[in-house]
Amino acid sequence: MTENEQHKKDAVLISVGLSSQLIAASLAFIAITGGIVTFVLTNRTPTCWFYTLYSFALIAFVVSMYFGGKGIQLVKKSGESGNWKTKDNIDPNWFDYQTKSILFGIVIAVFLPFTGEPKEKKNDELKQIIEILKLELNLKSESVEQNLTSDSLRNIKLIEIEKRIEKLESKAPNKENISTLPNKH
Repeated sequence: MTENEQHKKDAVLISVGLSSQLIAASLAFIAITGGIVTFVLTNRTPTCWFYTLYSFALIAFVVSMYFGGKGIQLVKKSGESGNWKTKDNIDPNWFDYQTKSILFGIVIAVFLPFTGEPKEKKNDELKQIIEILKLELNLKSESVEQNLTSDSLRNIKLIEIEKRIEKLESKAPNKENISTLPNKH
């Protein structure tokens, strides 16, 4: 093996090593994204954007691993034939696609925690609605109490008036000419 071929072989080994590390990083970012999803589902109300971005991030990480595998496979085949291809003379450049797709996935994953509204806002809105409903209930119950009180007062006044009429009737000298009131009880 000539010195030039040895340099190509070393360059290929470095590229394959970096690609393998990026594949491991993709797996790690899938796990990190899972943690972000747990955070968002716990503390925020997810929106359609959340699920869309999450899907794109996962797809980017998986595609990154695929591109790395394709690049490693291409380099391996070229090495078996004795023609070591480096990342500069591989067409298409799978290692470059791998790097770009993992970076794309990372950028998308960074925005995941900011999608959706915090759940505390929803709780505050619910608390406000509950307070408004309590106030309405209190007003209605006070109104009902006032209606009951006014009806009771009317009944008490009628009874007092009837008692006064009965007293007056009992004091009257000629009871025969006094018409009796119908009993409203």
